[in-house]
Amino acid sequence: MKPKAATGGDLILHRLWLQMRKVVEFGLYMFNKYTRIPTTFLRKVMGYAYLLFFYGDLVGYESLIKVLEKEETMKLPGDVIEIGSFVGGGTRKLAKYGLRFKKKVYAIDIFDPSADLIICEKGISMADIYSNYLQKLGLTMFEAYWFNVGRFPNVVTLCADSKKSNSLNRRSSALVSLMEIILQNT
Repeated sequence: MKPKAATGGDLILHRLWLQMRKVVEFGLYMFNKYTRIPTTFLRKVMGYAYLLFFYGDLVGYESLIKVLEKEETMKLPGDVIEIGSFVGGGTRKLAKYGLRFKKKVYAIDIFDPSADLIICEKGISMADIYSNYLQKLGLTMFEAYWFNVGRFPNVVTLCADSKKSNSLNRRSSALVSLMEIILQNT
């Protein structure tokens, strides 16, 4: 199953946001010139506003949720594990979906954007992509993450390296089963 493509409305909203951001950047410059409110504070407010509408889900969790629904995975005993949460956009969607089934979402991440040194197809490191994204938001990775998931009582955040964490050992078989289902549907 391929990830959900952005709809025309989503693209228009995103382009409108980018244009509005240019105007706001100029407004921030002028506002900072004549007031004592730090630009960093105003930039953070803009970052939170962006996350409010676009969540920061760079992957498209709608496809994953469709597979979970089709396979009735949430009827199985156990909870959900997400390894690598970035800014929590996908975690937010999983948490909202999981509430319907009284499932917890265990989100594990080290919350260090510089740690991912994988080079993408365009020859850019993921660390650079993440850092650029966060710089535009004006937020740290954890600030953005917590904004997305902080209000969900079913999210358990594990600030750890998934390769070294003992807290995942008892849930690893459920994770493998879920990954097999996802791979079969791609």
